[in-house]
Amino acid sequence: MLLNIIVKKRDILSKQHKQSQKRYNEISSDIRFQVIIGIVLIIAIIIFSYLNLNRTALLQIESPNNIIIEKNTNTIFLETLTLRQKIAQMIITYDKKENKEQLQNLLIGGIHIGAKSSKEEFLSQLSDYQAQAKIPFLLTIDLEGCGNPFESFAKFPAVVNISTNEEAYIIGYQQGLLLKELGFTINFAPVIDLNDTIWKCRTFNGTIEEISEKAASYIKGLQDTGIIATAKHFPGKTIIANDPHKDIVITIIDKDDIEPFNYVKKENVSAIMVSHQITSGFIDSNGKPSTVSKEVNVKIHEQFDGLVISDEIGMGGLKSYYKDDITNLYIDVFSSGNDLIIYFNTDISQLVQLIDIIETSVKQGKIREKDIDKSVYKILKAKGFNVINHKLYK
Repeated sequence: MLLNIIVKKRDILSKQHKQSQKRYNEISSDIRFQVIIGIVLIIAIIIFSYLNLNRTALLQIESPNNIIIEKNTNTIFLETLTLRQKIAQMIITYDKKENKEQLQNLLIGGIHIGAKSSKEEFLSQLSDYQAQAKIPFLLTIDLEGCGNPFESFAKFPAVVNISTNEEAYIIGYQQGLLLKELGFTINFAPVIDLNDTIWKCRTFNGTIEEISEKAASYIKGLQDTGIIATAKHFPGKTIIANDPHKDIVITIIDKDDIEPFNYVKKENVSAIMVSHQITSGFIDSNGKPSTVSKEVNVKIHEQFDGLVISDEIGMGGLKSYYKDDITNLYIDVFSSGNDLIIYFNTDISQLVQLIDIIETSVKQGKIREKDIDKSVYKILKAKGFNVINHKLYK
């Protein structure tokens, strides 16, 4: 009996020992796991801090002191801009006041302004951007007939409700006076597609002739105030199917679709914006979005020496085509014949990356510097400069 008690006690102690050992092993394993996690976190913090320091260093962009401008004649010498600065002049980005100094120092060409709550807020923001800017920004707005960024203090009818050429001129002129007062340079309007089945308010009503004449009247009213008008979206049929902001759009273009564009070219419109749709028919984009198609841009430049502007390159209709190949997207949009590239990415490091890629592509011969110079010459002229360029090309 005593032996049985001893054996049972031994078994109990053995069991307790095994449980203690198991618990010890579990605790030890848990401690090791926590140590590993801690080490990983420390490494991640170090890497993040290093990258963040590099990014911060990247954003410390020096104020440009190399550009020669004769103020008495408002003459700028194009050859005094570096290649990087010329590339930056071709970019329009989105309004973010925290980026002001970096955008000024990069010599970004333009800033697109969204809706604000009051006239005073617009005046303050636009004035602040231009203050201390070595080269003034193009300050752009979308006053295209549906949403009104000035809703709180100025009312305008939807484009679809404009009845006559006279009314189109008056509205263009009134909008131009307001834009000029606030400090804007470009209005990304009017839309001269023949139909709008998506928003149903952005296009003029009527026959092709009536649409063309109303568009030309609106453009004249706007440009009589000194504001640059933008006819969009070449080559037409941009807003009748899928929304190009979200999806790839494939369209067959008829001769009728480009008639309004041909008409406003003759009426001296200052700028034309190109859509992202893939087109065939009368205008063939060769299987690529129109924005990156040299074939499409050749058609625009026929009898037109104004500004050619890309639609915003962050739209799904373009990004989806390139998937993750951001480098070739950048190269193609710069090499296809656009003078101004709209890119609403407010991350300064991404804008710097874009400039880096294009600079490298120019040095590699993928993009010709003389084409960059041709675009920047037009941009600086649009900003009111007399432009001198002594650089000679072979």
